[in-house]
Amino acid sequence: MQQLAYGTRITIDARHLALEGREVEARAEALAATWPLGGGLRRYRVENGGATLAFLGSQGSLLLHAFPGEAHLSLVAFTVGVVSAAAFVARVEELFELGVYDLRRGRYGHFFPQEEALLERVLLGERFLARARLMPNVG
Repeated sequence: MQQLAYGTRITIDARHLALEGREVEARAEALAATWPLGGGLRRYRVENGGATLAFLGSQGSLLLHAFPGEAHLSLVAFTVGVVSAAAFVARVEELFELGVYDLRRGRYGHFFPQEEALLERVLLGERFLARARLMPNVG
């Protein structure tokens, strides 16, 4: 079970991403260095038609889902630490050269399980939800 926590959660779903896989990863590393994750940092990479990068710390998490075939990127950042949401969003725009994106801010998030098999299932579930948010509306 994932532990619910209160803090700052920022979700950015972007379309028309022009960057390639390795460049996205390098910029994700740079972004993770600026987000208050806390100690005990764990880094995970899950591949499934693109990549999900997870940076998990004692105070927060940063998930980045890249969908290269659709040129989409989804980023979910959570921390119980102090953060300037405006500065973080500006940094994401700069690093990933974003133009069109949806932005949501929330006040809750969750911590991820320690056990690797369960963590991979949770990350694949998060990836599924990100892809669903990025799908075009039909109607």
